[in-house]
Amino acid sequence: VPQHYAAHLQIGRLNARLNQYSAARQALGEALRLRPDLADAYLELGQVCVEEKKFEDALKQFALAQKYRPDDAGLLLRQADVLAAMNRSEEAVQRLRAAVSLRPSFWEARTRLGVELAAQE
Repeated sequence: VPQHYAAHLQIGRLNARLNQYSAARQALGEALRLRPDLADAYLELGQVCVEEKKFEDALKQFALAQKYRPDDAGLLLRQADVLAAMNRSEEAVQRLRAAVSLRPSFWEARTRLGVELAAQE
């Protein structure tokens, strides 16, 4: 069993890609045990939760990642996607506006923001 956090992170990512979510959670949890500030592991855990339709858990993991990456526009986009899937459009719009503010050329966030705003009308 590898003792280096990066190895556990990679094992977790591979297991997630293979839809082996329990194994992914275990490896990512070990990566976080070794390095609790590892934003990538929280992001991966959040994505596992999204795949399992555990949206509240995904938001919790993304919030932990955001603690270590407060200016990550891509992370805000992921949060917005989850919030939109939960029919929490106002919060999704808030995250999308923040993402565009951080990275004005972020076309994907701009497009999703337009979609969310149009859906509110």
